[in-house]
Amino acid sequence: MKDALIIGTGFAGATLARKLAEGGYKVRMVETRANIAGNMFDYTDENGIIVQQFGPHIFHTNLTHVFDFLNTFAAFMPYEHKVVGSIDGKMIPIPFNLQSIDLIYDAEMADRLKTKLIDRYGLGKKIPITELKREQDPELLELADFVYHKVFRNYTMKQWGMLPEELDPEVMTRVPVHISYDCRYFQDEIQQMPEGGFTPLFAKMLDHDNIEIQCNQDAKDCLRFAEANEEILVDGQVFDGVVIFTGCVDELFEQKHGALPYRSIDFQFETHSVRQYQEAAVVNYPNEHAFTRITEFKHFTGPVDAAQTTIMYEFSELNGPLPCYPIPHAENESIVKRYQREAAKYKNLHLIGRLAEYKYYNMDQVVHHALQLAERILQDD
Repeated sequence: MKDALIIGTGFAGATLARKLAEGGYKVRMVETRANIAGNMFDYTDENGIIVQQFGPHIFHTNLTHVFDFLNTFAAFMPYEHKVVGSIDGKMIPIPFNLQSIDLIYDAEMADRLKTKLIDRYGLGKKIPITELKREQDPELLELADFVYHKVFRNYTMKQWGMLPEELDPEVMTRVPVHISYDCRYFQDEIQQMPEGGFTPLFAKMLDHDNIEIQCNQDAKDCLRFAEANEEILVDGQVFDGVVIFTGCVDELFEQKHGALPYRSIDFQFETHSVRQYQEAAVVNYPNEHAFTRITEFKHFTGPVDAAQTTIMYEFSELNGPLPCYPIPHAENESIVKRYQREAAKYKNLHLIGRLAEYKYYNMDQVVHHALQLAERILQDD
């Protein structure tokens, strides 16, 4: 039986662990936290509400094979995510769309703007704010400036510590302006949530005779690199099995090529004795308050009739104790490439996931890449 060491029990590590275990590998998983599931960890509180400990995570995808894989470990329920933003005292649909225009402008102006947008781009199109800001039409340019300053600029500053134009363009395309009345945050064909939460899904995924999980253990306690021989040592012995790392890539190599910055989130929870605290699961606050958004978890899976509700505030910070988001920036990419070259020296080492690859992935993308990597590893046997 071949061996695999997997660092991290989030979606990347758990998917690979399951597929490799099914392929005959003996898998040892090392997790620094006391719980499995990484940032997907959730729990049911005293009010019966499933609370996501590390921020809202909504499953959405157009990759049917990813959903089919996850669906074997949990029953899913339909859920279409909607977000609103507090803009000039009104709750406006986010991403900004045609309905947002109706709420902001008087009827005559709104109709004129909507007609121009549809004629210019086409109904149903998604336009990055950076593209809209290049408009020549004075009214569309005025709209672009309004959306940029009221929806994007200050929120981006709070979330990323940068202006929108300083970030990689890929980040800004994630929340475009929709030339549509569709107020859903995502338009993927599959939008569902696991009925019992994500943690039970992970528990079932990792329930395999060939998988051993060690929580409360740092990877540095068991994993070392013998640079002279380009070998990996596990518990002091040369390890020829597969090593999969899903944590911060700069920490793996003790920051020898420099430290990579990460945006972190400070989560603060409150319970309120009301059946519903806010009109949507997530309300963004681009222009007021120090926090970026408030999540009310009851909207995801219920129970909607509970007399109390749990909410969570998010405060973004740089390099806090919980790395959440890599910061896409050219300066950081040069550091990442050095670590990639370092990792390539070890033929049995694989980096995968948002932190290890320093890329801003959605969860379905992570699962997809993990399934692909598992297939390559099993084919190479």
